[in-house]
Amino acid sequence: MAQGIGVLTGFILFGLGVALLFVQGPKGRRRLQREAREMNTTPEAVLSIKNEIDKPSGKKLGKQLLLGAGVTFGIGLLLGLAALFWWLSALLLLAGFTLLLVGSQ
Repeated sequence: MAQGIGVLTGFILFGLGVALLFVQGPKGRRRLQREAREMNTTPEAVLSIKNEIDKPSGKKLGKQLLLGAGVTFGIGLLLGLAALFWWLSALLLLAGFTLLLVGSQ
């Protein structure tokens, strides 16, 4: 069994090596295409204006997830199924706190 896995791994690595040889080599096809594309582009870059309105707020989404976790846990307590809803509430709380921390940066 172990020998078969070794042979299978060898074939996979061989195929990956051949693909990398042709795609990323010094004279590879992708490199020549990229160089040709870079030569045809204009050197002037268009400045993009950052629009804060289009950016979704992680802080708002985090608050909504925290509220959802509280509601889910409350429903679990009212129905007597707190053990079943505990994991879902914990996941929602973790995701909510993470988004609150990331959104505040």
